[in-house]
Amino acid sequence: LKFVGMEALGEGVRFIGGAQPKGLKPGIYFFLPFFMEIEIVSCAADIANIWVQRLTTTDGKKVALSFNIAFHVVDAVAHWTKVEDFGQNFHRMAARHCAAKVRKWSYPELMESQAALEVSIKETMQTRMAKLGWGVEIDDCGLTDLVEGRPLILIQKE
Repeated sequence: LKFVGMEALGEGVRFIGGAQPKGLKPGIYFFLPFFMEIEIVSCAADIANIWVQRLTTTDGKKVALSFNIAFHVVDAVAHWTKVEDFGQNFHRMAARHCAAKVRKWSYPELMESQAALEVSIKETMQTRMAKLGWGVEIDDCGLTDLVEGRPLILIQKE
């Protein structure tokens, strides 16, 4: 018999055999190793830093941009069970949407539409999270870098 405690900003997901996982609110719970498993999920606000993307606008300008998306977990069970690797899939989904939007604009349109791009990313990611049922709500989105220039990619031999 073991005990596990969940802090105020976390929730738990309890697995017992093949039964449906059960959500656990903050508190102290016991479990039997080998028969039960409890995973702790942080429900505190978090920020995903979406890496630099090198894109081309409709008028052939090369741009590099990155952005952040603020989110929080609202359903620990869904967050733990509905997606294999939330971080990686979330990043790729956000980057793909951003790239699709940028490729539709000329450079002057992109520069004038930065706020619209942030709103588009936020709303699209919120819609996708709800549709996929990943247990996450989007709080905010903001560009962190947007520059024109020739992309330079360094390859490092490992």
